[in-house]
Amino acid sequence: MQFLCYNLTKKIYTTTYFKLFVVVVFILLVIIDFQPLRSSSISEQYNTSAGSSGFVGVVSAFSRYPLIHISNRRRLQQQQADTLKTVMASPPRLLEVFEDDGTSGIKNNTTATTKTSTTTNTACCETKVSPHKSPTGKYIRRPMTMLTPNKIQKDSTPKRKGYLGWDDYFLGVAVLSSHRSKDPEHAEGACIADAENRIVAIGYSGFPRGCPDTIFPWNDYNKEDNDNDNNDKKDETQQQQWLHSKRPYVCDAATNAVLNKGSQDLAGCRLYVTKHPTSDCVKVMIQSGIRELIILQKKGIKNTIYNMTNMTEDDINQLMSNATEENEDIIASHFMLSKADIHFRYYLPPIPSRTLDFGCTDDVKRPTIKDGSCSSSSTIIMTDDEREAANILKEETKYDAFLVNNNGRRDDYLSWDDYFMSVALLTAQRSKDPNTLVGACIVDDGRRIVGLGYNGMPRGLNDDDMPWARANSNQLFNKYKYVTHAEVNAILNSKGSYSSHVNGGTLYVTLFPCENCAKMIIQSGIRKIVYLKDVYHHTDGTCASRVMLRCAKVELQQYIPTMPTMIVKYYDQES
Repeated sequence: MQFLCYNLTKKIYTTTYFKLFVVVVFILLVIIDFQPLRSSSISEQYNTSAGSSGFVGVVSAFSRYPLIHISNRRRLQQQQADTLKTVMASPPRLLEVFEDDGTSGIKNNTTATTKTSTTTNTACCETKVSPHKSPTGKYIRRPMTMLTPNKIQKDSTPKRKGYLGWDDYFLGVAVLSSHRSKDPEHAEGACIADAENRIVAIGYSGFPRGCPDTIFPWNDYNKEDNDNDNNDKKDETQQQQWLHSKRPYVCDAATNAVLNKGSQDLAGCRLYVTKHPTSDCVKVMIQSGIRELIILQKKGIKNTIYNMTNMTEDDINQLMSNATEENEDIIASHFMLSKADIHFRYYLPPIPSRTLDFGCTDDVKRPTIKDGSCSSSSTIIMTDDEREAANILKEETKYDAFLVNNNGRRDDYLSWDDYFMSVALLTAQRSKDPNTLVGACIVDDGRRIVGLGYNGMPRGLNDDDMPWARANSNQLFNKYKYVTHAEVNAILNSKGSYSSHVNGGTLYVTLFPCENCAKMIIQSGIRKIVYLKDVYHHTDGTCASRVMLRCAKVELQQYIPTMPTMIVKYYDQES
């Protein structure tokens, strides 16, 4: 059987058809495989890899060009790709390729030398990368420079050191908000900030919406005035005086701030107040999810924190026996805060006040605020809403607002424009920019602040590592490539609170927006801009900004200061 197979195989090998088949296969292999090489160095490698033995060696001996197996070509392409990945992934190589050594460009500006080379131990080929033929060369069409912290610290201006701290800033906003209150004796302000230090709600003490402060009484209720009357007359008089005072109508600042939150979840937020909140406010605060309470401490006044968790019943009874009505409410508030595991503390700012400069002369006379307030003249002009409220008060409480020329309302409160621009100026004090401080405040159609921002570095960038210079010869070491403007920050900080109310809102800003901020303002839907200064009016950027804003029908209004400065007073210096 073996002998028959051997003879049959021998006859097949010696036939003409089989020889013709072998020749055709050989020709096809030659057409597919061999290719003239462009590099003499790589040609030598393939000649060497082909060798002098085997089928490929025999073919190479009779051919003018070396033959390359198809897998060898693929290995060459993969080898070049691996070389590029290796070079780009090597930190020393990155520094060597990109870092500037004093000349603007790659090292030595053209053909920098390198001490490293990439070598691949492949059986078929070996590739060496020289500096001037680096695979990264075709991706680097212009000189590039690595930005290192050492160069930044060496060539830049340090950040501003006198910027406002977070607690001082939030309490400052609360103090400014208290200047909107019409309460002549106990004007209060409140501010709520989230975990990312964004203001989500602001409030001040005042009457509820729809209850005009020009009609409702602002005088306080004094219980001690009726102690000498008989019981029946005393009860009737006390009830009438209580209804004719501000007590039953005023909504405290903390409650207003919580209710002004919009759609923002207050869980985990901090509440800053200018005065200790009442027990009613504390209940609202606890129910809203606020986890920390910060109270403005007045210098020279001792504030006591009552820790009720470790007190016995006898200690609580003794404490309440000597407490006044105000202290009873504070003790009840501390008891609820302790049981709810809410941290609360008093904070004393390092300086008694902050001065906000509007940039106008000292001889500016503050105009009279005209918003429907009652005048001291005998003729009182009321709106329809005010007349309706006066009739309701007279019908329900026998309080005749038509006969009252002065309901006790404060006259030196801040107007809306003064208030919003003051908040923008205070927000600018948070900026680390040593040259330009810019603040922005976005207000919705309900006159609620929905976004605040100042010019600074993006989130996550250390202010100490980034450049603050503006006249460096190398643009990479100037602030302009990195600083985010106040208007953009105000728009982005509105996310999560009243982001939908930014559309159609008003932007108060201390400096006229640039062309980049104008795009963001238009796209976010803001319809009006009130600016304090227009320093760069004649620059191309501001001109382009005006063109876009006017074409987009955004109303532009320059704020006219009504006072040279605004003082944010935390406490009296004398105390």
